[in-house]
Amino acid sequence: MPPVMKDEVIEDAFATAARVTGPNAIEHGSLELVTCNDKPQGRTVVLRARLAETGAPVVVKRHFGPGASDVTTHEIRKSRQIARGLDGPLHRVPTIHQHIPAENAYIAEELRGPTLQSRLLTKNVSREALLDPIEQTGAMLARVHAITPEERREPSLARFTSFAETFAARAARRGADDPGHVLARRLIELLPRCGHLTDGFGLTHGDANPRNVLLLEAGLGLIDFEQAGKRIFSYDLAAFLVRIGMICDPDGTRGPLPEPFVSRFERGYGAAVADDPVVRLRTKLALLQCRDWEMWDMPDEFPEKAQRRARLDRMMRQAADDVEVFG
Repeated sequence: MPPVMKDEVIEDAFATAARVTGPNAIEHGSLELVTCNDKPQGRTVVLRARLAETGAPVVVKRHFGPGASDVTTHEIRKSRQIARGLDGPLHRVPTIHQHIPAENAYIAEELRGPTLQSRLLTKNVSREALLDPIEQTGAMLARVHAITPEERREPSLARFTSFAETFAARAARRGADDPGHVLARRLIELLPRCGHLTDGFGLTHGDANPRNVLLLEAGLGLIDFEQAGKRIFSYDLAAFLVRIGMICDPDGTRGPLPEPFVSRFERGYGAAVADDPVVRLRTKLALLQCRDWEMWDMPDEFPEKAQRRARLDRMMRQAADDVEVFG
């Protein structure tokens, strides 16, 4: 079967939104494309629109691929669970208006505001202006981690070893000296010494990325719950700190944890996390995952691909050299 072209996927998503009837019917002419992303499990299309009855802004999200039904159902369930746990004016999660199971799609409230990532990338925004949102993000993640998870799955060191072995196998295809291969092999050596790696376990966002944090008029918004689930909390903490480091230190020369953002994030989260051995080890795993995502999402002809690859490689070399993980 020939692969589905991206234009066809986008057209199908528009058609899905146009077919909605009732109180969530979409206003004619209001649909516009936000993103169409390739992911390991398939494609995801996000559209922006307005409701015909009220003019309220909404997003329409549709998943494509073999597991699209499960991904959609999981995302809606986790979104609602986290929304209940974050109930309050300072931390918002978009309300799900309608699930469209036959088309692996849903309609949700659109929270209006720039992403934290866009603010971090804006050159005329001072670092001081970013400290409060970063501290608030720490507080928001702490509240997510305080929510009682629905899953019964327990942590296992075998899962982390398997995770590192997967990246080692992928990186090995690029050569034994590939920074990702070197780092993954070092992690596989270290993991058996990490009985404490499973401490601090519960509900996580799963993609704690500055692009999923919205700066609202009052407080913050949190979006994108495809990866939410029961994990060690350091999964979220390391992912956020690595992404902040990639944005603020694009050359990868100062390491993945920039100051003063780290101390303000820790103050919001309510714990010193950056020097925690588990977070530091999980940060290394996050670096591997980041490069895998960057390489997956970015076509070869994209002009910044080589630059991003080089940046992540430098950060991974630095992480592989940092063998004093356990203090």
